[in-house]
Amino acid sequence: KDPTMCLRFALALVVATTTGALAFDTAGDDGHLYLAPKTFPTTEHYVLYWIHGAKVDPKEYVPLLEAVQEASGLTLWVGLPHFLIDMPEPGLLDHNIERTHQLMQTKGKMPDVDNARVFYGAHSLGTVWLQKWCYGRRKDLKKRCSGLVLTGGFLSREYYKYGDFNVAFDSDTLTIGGSLDGLARVTRTVAESYHQLVDRYSKSPHKQRDFSVVAIEGMNHHQWHAGEPSFLEKMRDIRADISDEEARSKGSALIADWLAQRTGVPGAGTVLDKAVESTRVFVKPIIDAYLLEGSRHFDSPVQVDGPLANRCKRGACKDHCDWTRHAQEIIAGDLGDDWHLEVSNQFADASSTPLSGGAFHLPEISNDTATKTVTVTTYSQSEWALGDRLDTGFVPTSAKEIASKMASRQCLLVKGVGKTGVDFSVDDPDFCQMANKDAYDLALSRADARTAKRFAEHGQRFTFGPDEPKGAGPLFLMSGVSYKDEGDAGVLVSSPMLKTSIDYWVKFRPDWVPDPGCYHYCKLLSPARAAEWIYVDGLRRGLALEAPQDATADEPISIADVAATDDRCAAPDADAKADRCCATCPAGTAKYISVDTMWNACAETCMDEDKAGWVKWFEKGLKLAEPGAGCAEEQAIRGKGTYSRFKQTAVHGVPLLKKQLNVTIDMFGSTDTTRPARRALLNVLERIHDFDKKAKDNLGKCPDLAALADPTVDRAALEGEWDVQAYVDIAQVGARCQSMDVHKPEPGGAFAADFRAEYKAFLGLDVPFSITQVFVPRAEGPVYDKHAVVPLGSVLNLPTVVVSASSETLVLFSCLDIGIGHVPELIVATNSKSDAASAEARAKEAVKNALAKGVPVDPASVKYVDRSEC
Repeated sequence: KDPTMCLRFALALVVATTTGALAFDTAGDDGHLYLAPKTFPTTEHYVLYWIHGAKVDPKEYVPLLEAVQEASGLTLWVGLPHFLIDMPEPGLLDHNIERTHQLMQTKGKMPDVDNARVFYGAHSLGTVWLQKWCYGRRKDLKKRCSGLVLTGGFLSREYYKYGDFNVAFDSDTLTIGGSLDGLARVTRTVAESYHQLVDRYSKSPHKQRDFSVVAIEGMNHHQWHAGEPSFLEKMRDIRADISDEEARSKGSALIADWLAQRTGVPGAGTVLDKAVESTRVFVKPIIDAYLLEGSRHFDSPVQVDGPLANRCKRGACKDHCDWTRHAQEIIAGDLGDDWHLEVSNQFADASSTPLSGGAFHLPEISNDTATKTVTVTTYSQSEWALGDRLDTGFVPTSAKEIASKMASRQCLLVKGVGKTGVDFSVDDPDFCQMANKDAYDLALSRADARTAKRFAEHGQRFTFGPDEPKGAGPLFLMSGVSYKDEGDAGVLVSSPMLKTSIDYWVKFRPDWVPDPGCYHYCKLLSPARAAEWIYVDGLRRGLALEAPQDATADEPISIADVAATDDRCAAPDADAKADRCCATCPAGTAKYISVDTMWNACAETCMDEDKAGWVKWFEKGLKLAEPGAGCAEEQAIRGKGTYSRFKQTAVHGVPLLKKQLNVTIDMFGSTDTTRPARRALLNVLERIHDFDKKAKDNLGKCPDLAALADPTVDRAALEGEWDVQAYVDIAQVGARCQSMDVHKPEPGGAFAADFRAEYKAFLGLDVPFSITQVFVPRAEGPVYDKHAVVPLGSVLNLPTVVVSASSETLVLFSCLDIGIGHVPELIVATNSKSDAASAEARAKEAVKNALAKGVPVDPASVKYVDRSEC
């Protein structure tokens, strides 16, 4: 899953036609390859097609798959289709698998193989598209996938039938995940899959297919292939604690045994059965933590934002959270006099009221004096990371917090036990903190010895801060559990808390408002989130795949780290300037300043002339400060102040060009502190108004795109470097120097284009931006489906046509219907070798011709690119 690396088209081509040799298809530069059987232990021939991961060359799986051939006991052919720019493309799966099949038959002399003896496997992003492809073939017995192997990936939740433990997927599937996979996390790939597919489905009356789920302990995401780690693997994967050879040996043995078992080889399945059993033991602590949370992905789908949330009535749901029950027991403590506590719980919409069509869901206390039992009802609502809905395994799948409505200790003692004179101070302890610490300690104590030892040696521990009181219900609901990264000291976890005394708002309360007293609310740390931290996320700092100096853009760069190796910032003075890096500049450097017009701010830094030359390329406003002057002498762009209000010292730059571009800066704001905020608000309102006006102007449906296409276009003419001269595209607003590098179209007509631009960043640099777009021709007509090469990019396809194309000018038009209107996109580009004057003239003529042809854009909305500084 690596959407941002540079393209890698070249394959080391080795052609061999003898049996038992590795063969590459050189016809059409497709890059498909196959592995012919080295031995022929069975008279029947079998085929395994393997779909590679994102930005991984198929040949990097050869060591793994050769080992599968050797261990399987089958006469096994392996086909490895290759996809444009090393990105698995769902629209080309049929075509590329068929091309690989033809290659094996024509060059490898593979005999015809019955569909029942054809299997499929994939890694990473390939698993996403392969299972969708197989699902689409399920009704055709001649094309149905006999079985799938998913590595570094998993069967999507879209096939789960929550509530009756059924799975709507018609192919036997083996799922294998590394316990240290930093991209497809073990909590999703293995633990959740094991619970749903093995614990639940395999024991249900619906069982028709065999699903096996296995963890390889100590293996990461990258070890499935033999090449260099991809960009995302470098950024997110966790360092393995087994060798590449051991990882691939274990992986190939499992795949081979599964294949042998599926095909009836005597004695097959023992390796797999043993691995499934050891996986059961390995994942049990993780599964138990998710069950305590009441996870929507495990046994509690009937909750707010759960898969079966439509079964909730007036905001109340039947499923429950056991962890809230535990937190209520902490608050209650020892009730004394042989009284005991019974806690019930159910999920509910924490903000539900009769005004919103729901009901109040508030803790209630009752008692039974005969049995000395205090009963309390509690309510919970979980919150998850936004990306969890995409089901990529890339973000945590546990709840990031559990909003828990519980009763106060004071009222449990007064209303429950019947004590008098109980002061509200009994609710002073940090009960939320206590519950959070319990969640963490429980996850640590239940982790297997290997995981616990690894975390103790390399993990970033959780620490726990005091509860954060909130003064009202809305403030509690709007706040969340805080996870503050404190580096080597750990991550400080703090919970919002709301508590009310027994006599809270007794006077003047309207009759229709329920009693707001007796509450003790917490936003709780989930025990499942604690487990995910111990098994996955808490290891990223200490076991990053690459050393810290190779940190990526989403990792904060420590000012202290830079200062230790960069002598271009003066040592801090002992006066009020002690926190500034660049009050004075050391010998060999000079002070430079830059004013950020967007944010009405100014930055100072110390650099030598060479570095300033580099930074000037990206920061056009950079200038040498006057002797003895700096930001304080600069008149603010807006307001009446100057930039003399020191804010902070920071490090800005581009991680891949640290030596050339990373600079330590002192940041200053204007002394006029009111106007910038007001101006920023007005800017936002103006943009909203402008967007709303444009949306209304675009009402209506997209035109017949095929009618706008040039049927005479030679696809070969699309290849080359193009400079964008004009556009209608909201995504390009704020961009400069846009260009496109269109790659050679494939035989089927699909082609890729690298779009590049620069965007103005906060306080300084023009940040380079690039994205690869894939254009896949539809079966009918000249229309392409365009989508970006990012995770799940193919979910949004933008219908596109080539309006015109020549050796000098290219015009593309896209249009997407969105129900209430349409979103148009126009790109006019010229050959990058053209001189500026003629290119500009040709672009204007091309826009004129496109409008005359019927391209439905407002001429006033066409933006022209100023390429004078490109």
